[in-house]
Amino acid sequence: MVAGILIALALNVWWGDRQGAAQERVYLQQLAADLATTAGRLEGSTAAMRNSMEASAKLLVAFNAPDRADPDSVAAWAGAVVWNDRPGLALGVARALVSTDLSLVRDDHAQPRP
Repeated sequence: MVAGILIALALNVWWGDRQGAAQERVYLQQLAADLATTAGRLEGSTAAMRNSMEASAKLLVAFNAPDRADPDSVAAWAGAVVWNDRPGLALGVARALVSTDLSLVRDDHAQPRP
């Protein structure tokens, strides 16, 4: 009878570990998707900032040029200088994981616990 109880406990632990590993895979996939979203947002923000800097440089050159710049170009450059992009990080999954069970995500390269 004791052997049966020990086997049942071992099976219960094994099943729990298996479910935890499956949940870990889901979280890691969701975290990867959030990181990809954040990377895309940052790339877009970087491009917008680059455009703003280029427009600023064009305005400076136009203001210092001996000839008068085309008013439409100046207006377009001035409009591009106004850069107020805050890309925002995709943190939903990370926040949910931290608030629920961060221990599900393991480091496969970590030393085993004694």
